[in-house]
Amino acid sequence: MQQSLKDTVPRNFSTGYIFADINNDLGDWIKTAQSHPLLSQMAYAYARRIAVQALYAQGLVDLDLVNHVLGIFKGIQAMTGHTVEFQEDALAEANRLIIEYHPFATGFFTKNLAHWCQVNSGPANQPQRTDAELFGMIFEHAFAYQEVLRTVQTINAGTQSSQAPEVQLRQAQEDEYYAEMREEAFADLPLYHSSREDAQAHAKRKNLKVYRSGSGSYFTAPEGYVEPDHSSFLDLEDGIVF
Repeated sequence: MQQSLKDTVPRNFSTGYIFADINNDLGDWIKTAQSHPLLSQMAYAYARRIAVQALYAQGLVDLDLVNHVLGIFKGIQAMTGHTVEFQEDALAEANRLIIEYHPFATGFFTKNLAHWCQVNSGPANQPQRTDAELFGMIFEHAFAYQEVLRTVQTINAGTQSSQAPEVQLRQAQEDEYYAEMREEAFADLPLYHSSREDAQAHAKRKNLKVYRSGSGSYFTAPEGYVEPDHSSFLDLEDGIVF
């Protein structure tokens, strides 16, 4: 049985910042990445992206570094797995690693951290924040977002509805928002299909192009897609260490 990412990442750092420790430990893990399964490699990319988003929110790295890590993430995503199911499994594995560093670092936290970064990534740098301030800020952001959804629901309904329908509609609105985030995350990812017909139908719906791989499989991707150089994305000794 293959070990997961959380079982193989070394715990070498104690910087005083949870996400700096995660980032640096992942920096040590990547040196042996080629010996680990593709799922762990993709989980690494998710975990590294989450860690750097948190460090940006804490004012410890700048936006250029966030974008650099996002580019690495996209490259690993393109080379490791072309199905949504694979990507979801990798994200779940990344979250299982991260929560071991702190019980507050749940999937709920990382999802709302991603949302915070999406709406607050204008400045090149953020004010410096402690771990406690980071968690407080993200949970306050999550609460504020839920209040917006609740207000929108009340306006749309035109009257105060019962609790159950309100919660259901707010959940539906939240699910729709995060579905959009999820689709954006996979927008440039080539998707393989069981037949040429399936690929053509998907390409028509999403305004993509159908390609055929060297092995004869059909996949869809944006116009002008070029398969990345798989050898380059795991060469990540980039000095992002605290």
